[in-house]
Amino acid sequence: MAVWHNLKNRKGEVVVLDADIEGCFDNLNHQYILDAMKGTSSNILRAVNQWFKCGYVDDGILHDTEAGTPQGGVISPLLCNIGLWGIDFEIYNHLITTRTPKDRNLKPFVGFVSNIKKRCREHAPSVGFMQYADDFVIVCENKGYLDKVMEVLPQILEKRGLKLSPSKTRQVVFHKGESFKFLGFVFDKWKSGKHDKLHKVTFYPDPDKVYAFAKKIREWTKMVRLFEYSNKIELTKKADYLRRMVNGWLNYYKWAIDASHGFMKLRRELDTILYKAYEDVHKHRSSRFDFMTRYVGKVERRGRLVDRYILGNVAFGIFDVSTEVSWKKVQTARSPFDGDTEYWSCRNAILTGTVSEKLYKIQKGNCAMCLNSLHWYESWERHHKNKNRMDNKLSNIQLVHKRCHRKQHYADKLSLGAGCPERGTSRSVGKVEGRPLTSP
Repeated sequence: MAVWHNLKNRKGEVVVLDADIEGCFDNLNHQYILDAMKGTSSNILRAVNQWFKCGYVDDGILHDTEAGTPQGGVISPLLCNIGLWGIDFEIYNHLITTRTPKDRNLKPFVGFVSNIKKRCREHAPSVGFMQYADDFVIVCENKGYLDKVMEVLPQILEKRGLKLSPSKTRQVVFHKGESFKFLGFVFDKWKSGKHDKLHKVTFYPDPDKVYAFAKKIREWTKMVRLFEYSNKIELTKKADYLRRMVNGWLNYYKWAIDASHGFMKLRRELDTILYKAYEDVHKHRSSRFDFMTRYVGKVERRGRLVDRYILGNVAFGIFDVSTEVSWKKVQTARSPFDGDTEYWSCRNAILTGTVSEKLYKIQKGNCAMCLNSLHWYESWERHHKNKNRMDNKLSNIQLVHKRCHRKQHYADKLSLGAGCPERGTSRSVGKVEGRPLTSP
């Protein structure tokens, strides 16, 4: 979503650097990572240093490791993120320090600040930096900004022991209709509007990923012989595993603006795969009509009928996922463990809805019952003063801790002589399934 927002909110000759680091995990500079971790426990530094120097065994021979982190190691992604942390800040610093008096009058530079805590991507509208592990893209307002970024980017990577891959790194002229791929999505610019005079910035699942996943399902159905079963329970077990495979893929790609662009491809592929698997078992005694009658049903979704596969006691479909979610971008330098409870508490209130946000501001971030602060790592709930949960007037609702809410209802039940309160009778707004709402 961050890449899409950066592309959507820019006008002009937008250019994108689709970067690829050559051998990132194999070439990370050990000393740079250890220097970046200064101030942590000496035991942690010793353990990380030993991890770096553990070496690897090939054909019974121990080889020393002078750079990089072990491929497949549980701590390697964390060490990689530590090594790559701060690339965007160094790029922004370069843009700030090298700007000329002529640049100061340019609108894109308005909003730059010198405090690293506040120097987030919103303060650098000319250049957007999006990174996930060792993959990153840089969105620039025009070719001039990209040239400025390329002046300093090789040096930034070099001190980390890294360099860009010449064969895989490319400059994408996005404003002319060129597309690029990032984390399994294709970012593109489609013509739209009357006479194709407007353009729509969109992203959708990579077709190569769709067909690769379809190939994986095809191989799995052949291996387990999906429709070769002795009873309904056996088919249900196989179908439940297939449902989890499909839903896992859909839940990753459903956030795309045009997710249906890839979902339709997968729907056609899956329909063919399941029919072929059915035909392999029943040989020439099968037909597509027979398959559709036995294993495909119709269900209404958003006002239209869509197909769902019904295999045993398991029913699933391609369009069963939903992307209804509230977005609130986390600032670049923020961390749930930075101690800034006020920021994360405010963000949780915004994520949980406008009512909670208003209540949080009215109560000045404090619980209405115990008067202590509403921290980001705690569950919050809405308490109705008159005990009528249908009365959602702002004057009748209080934002309270979950524990305080339970105590209040327990006391009310005891006063009425009704015993202990039932669980799950109130609406939790601070956490979802025990996890704080801190994801972007």
